[in-house]
Amino acid sequence: GFRETKHPYTFVSVEGFREILSVDGAAEKATPLLPKLVPALKTALAHPNPEVFQRGLNGLVQLSEAVGPNLNDHLKHFLSCVSI
Repeated sequence: GFRETKHPYTFVSVEGFREILSVDGAAEKATPLLPKLVPALKTALAHPNPEVFQRGLNGLVQLSEAVGPNLNDHLKHFLSCVSI
């Protein structure tokens, strides 16, 4: 996922995530998966590598754009990672 640091895995994780969230009906498909996506994004945001953090942050923005307010209940999990 986003914690990968070697090419081409970094590219595949970023582009794959973007493409999955850009399909029609992505919100309906991604919303039930939020409990599994949130911990993965949180670990990327807590990673010491700034590039991994940036990929996690970009992924969080993309997920927010896709699922909208459905992400609100999960935002508390990200506060400690992005409040620094």
